[in-house]
Amino acid sequence: MSAVVSDFRVSFVTTDVFLDLLEGSVPTAPANVLANSASYRELFEELRLGGRHELGAGAELALEAPWPKPFGQQFWKRYLEDHWPGDVSGTSAWRHLVPFRSPVPASARVADLGGPVMKELFLYPYGIAFVFSARCAEEMSLSEAVERAFRVRYDSVIDVSWDGEPTRAMTYEQFALAALRRAKRLALGAEPQEVDAPKPFSVFTVVKGRDADSQAAPPPGGELHRVLQALTGWSRTWQGDRLTDLDASSMIGIKKRSPLGHTVHAARRARAVWFPESFQAAGHSHALACYHRNLTLLTMQVESLSRLLVETAVKLEAGDLAPAHRTVAQLAAGVIGRLYGYSDRTYQSLSPRHHVDQNGYSEPANRVRALFGQPPLQ
Repeated sequence: MSAVVSDFRVSFVTTDVFLDLLEGSVPTAPANVLANSASYRELFEELRLGGRHELGAGAELALEAPWPKPFGQQFWKRYLEDHWPGDVSGTSAWRHLVPFRSPVPASARVADLGGPVMKELFLYPYGIAFVFSARCAEEMSLSEAVERAFRVRYDSVIDVSWDGEPTRAMTYEQFALAALRRAKRLALGAEPQEVDAPKPFSVFTVVKGRDADSQAAPPPGGELHRVLQALTGWSRTWQGDRLTDLDASSMIGIKKRSPLGHTVHAARRARAVWFPESFQAAGHSHALACYHRNLTLLTMQVESLSRLLVETAVKLEAGDLAPAHRTVAQLAAGVIGRLYGYSDRTYQSLSPRHHVDQNGYSEPANRVRALFGQPPLQ
C-alpha cells in the first residue's frame, strides 16, 4: 500500500547579498542603522519584545524582531546559545548576526493551492532574504504531492497586490525577485536596484499522512526514493530521471536514534523531511511544522552568512576591507564555524555542513577565517 500525504509544507529561501551598507557607499541609506554595531544594538533592544521601526518616513519596510513569540521560538533559542530570544541583549544579537524581519507590503493569494501562504523579508547588514512558505492540507498520493509542490515552485499563479497598486499575476520566482528588488530599493534609498539572487533553497516536510512504513529504511530505487529526489532536485522530468545514491543523500545522522524509516534527503539546494512515525502519530503535526520552520530559518542563516563570506573573499583579492565589513565578516566567519562544526553553542544539525560543502562555500569561508586567525572549518 502506497503512503498517503494529507498535509505538507514547502518553503523557498531566496537571498540577495550586497556590501553597500558595510562599505558606506550610500551615506543616506535608510538601512545604515543595521551596519553600525551601536545603532543595531539600540534598535534590537527597542524591538526584541515587540514594536516596529519604519525605514524612512512612510517607508514600506517596517523592521521587527525576527520572532513573533520572543519566548517560544525554538530555532532562535538554540541558535542564540540556549537563551530565549526575549532575553537576548542587543550585543548578543549583533554577535550572532540576527536579522530583522519585515512584513512584505503586498497581499498574495494562490487560488489552486488548497492552503495558506506566508511571505517574509529578513534584513541583514549585508543583504536581504525572502522566505515564501506554502501549506497544502488535503489527501493525495505521493506523486500528487510532488506535482502539487512543483506547481507552487513553477506554475501556480500568485495574485500579488502591492500596496496601492493593481493586482499582478506572478510565479513564485517573479514574486521573490520583485519583493527583493523593492526591499533593496527601500533599504538603500536608491533605484533601480537589481538583485543577485541564486536558485532558491527549498525545504519540504510531510506534516501529516498515513500508510507509511516507519520501521524500514526507504528502499533504493523505490517510489519514495524517486519522490524524495524529485522534491530536492526539482526536475520536471523527475518520473524518468536516473536515481542518485540514496544513502549518500541522507542526513539521518541528525537524529541518531531515529526510526529506520526516517530520513532528511539532502541535495545541493534542497531538503525533504520524511518522518513517518511522527507524521502518522496523533498530535505530532505541530512538532513537525515547528521542525520545518526551524530548518527553513537555519537554511536562511547558512545561505546568507555563506554568501557574505563568498563576497568577502572576492573583496580580499582586491584589497583591504572597510572597517564595518571587516567586523561583520569576522562575526559571520565565527557563526558559520559553529554551525558547520555541530557546536553545542548553537542550533545543531548536519544540514549546515552539507549546505556549505555542496555549494562550494567552504573554500571562501576558510580564506576569510584565516584572515582572522580562525582554523579551517571542521
